[in-house]
Amino acid sequence: MSTLSIDKLFVYGTLLNQEILQTLLGYVPEMSSASIDGFQRHAVRDDVYPAVRPDANHTVEGMILYGLSSRDFEMLDHFEGESYDRVPVIAQQRSESCMGDVECYLYVIQAHFYEWLEPRDWCNETFRRETLDDYLMMLASSPD
Repeated sequence: MSTLSIDKLFVYGTLLNQEILQTLLGYVPEMSSASIDGFQRHAVRDDVYPAVRPDANHTVEGMILYGLSSRDFEMLDHFEGESYDRVPVIAQQRSESCMGDVECYLYVIQAHFYEWLEPRDWCNETFRRETLDDYLMMLASSPD
């Protein structure tokens, strides 16, 4: 994973949910709405979370998490797993109080896992309605 001194992360999937951030990090970081050009979000086949891959013709909507520590990134690297790379990118912040480009990290699925991706987008509202409670129980019972 990357070692630049960036304390922000663009999230686009399960990490959009404050309950999951609280479970993983022990707190909910400051967040603001953002988007990132040049990537497309996909549902992952036979799973409940999404992945993004580079695609110049698409934009992904999500949030930027602010003020993350190296410990937070270690936890999130473990959560994302070895099929994702954490890469530095520029996101476009879209909050009422501040707009502009923000340097942050993004978890991108590795190219040799593209076969896992569905052609459809992933929906956080569906995830919250159908899966969030079970997902939180799974995270809480995970040994690490």
